[in-house]
Amino acid sequence: MPAFTLNRMDILTLLLVALLALAGLFQTITEPLLQFDRNAIAQGEWWRLISSQFIHYGVYHLLMNAAALVIINAALWRDAAVKHYLATLITCLAVTGIGLWFFDPELFFYAGLSGTLHGLIIAGLLLTLPQTPTINALALLVIWGKVIYEHTPWFDPQHALLPVPVAVDAHLWGAVAGTFAGLILLWIQRQVR
Repeated sequence: MPAFTLNRMDILTLLLVALLALAGLFQTITEPLLQFDRNAIAQGEWWRLISSQFIHYGVYHLLMNAAALVIINAALWRDAAVKHYLATLITCLAVTGIGLWFFDPELFFYAGLSGTLHGLIIAGLLLTLPQTPTINALALLVIWGKVIYEHTPWFDPQHALLPVPVAVDAHLWGAVAGTFAGLILLWIQRQVR
């Protein structure tokens, strides 16, 4: 049986999970300093557009997003170039935060990685589309269908295990960013061949 070895993406994933766990461990300090706070951002604390995505509203929220990050990275990004992953991650973080700032003026507080996770899933599916086109195309339809459904009157953003409503606009902006980044990566991949 071959030995399991960690590659660069595995190590990066573990570092990101450690960062999430560290922020969660010191939540009483990190939340007021890093969460999306519209008034603080308006006063120049622009880092909150991105830092808010590394903190969470409770252990369940943190564990759910950390587990999703591990699964997404293992399933879709493990063999990807680290530079492509980091470019996608930064794009999704930035577009999610900026999208919430400009297009969701009623949102005053936000925390969590779910918007960026939506982007990472979509970009990863687009990047691996040539290997498994049918499965990836169906998965893309399901994810975009979910994002669209979340913006209908039939969706209830209240979640029994979260102390705040689901911020569906974060999912939308993450999905938009992931689609953009994934299409660029797919184009780069085709140019290299």
